Amino acid sequence: MNPLVTIVTPTTGAPYLRQAIESVKSQTYDNIQVIFILYKDNEELNNLAESYRHKFSDLIITKSTSPIRSTVMWEGIKLATGEYLAILDDDDQW
Repeated sequence: MNPLVTIVTPTTGAPYLRQAIESVKSQTYDNIQVIFILYKDNEELNNLAESYRHKFSDLIITKSTSPIRSTVMWEGIKLATGEYLAILDDDDQW
């Protein structure tokens, strides 16, 4: 079996978040764990993240109370269970 790759995406709901998520989904490698760390609490952002729950078999959505991006990133990394780790900012695409 292929090793698990964890993708950590901290987000405030950047306007390109949907494109970033879709770029992950379009990859051919499918043994992935996706972790969204929401650090701007709003219903629209939470709904967007939840709308992808059925598209990824291993999806974690968590909220951070820290406004510091590096702290938020570390919170996501601590949740990762994959053999490999990938960071995808909410305004990037693969």
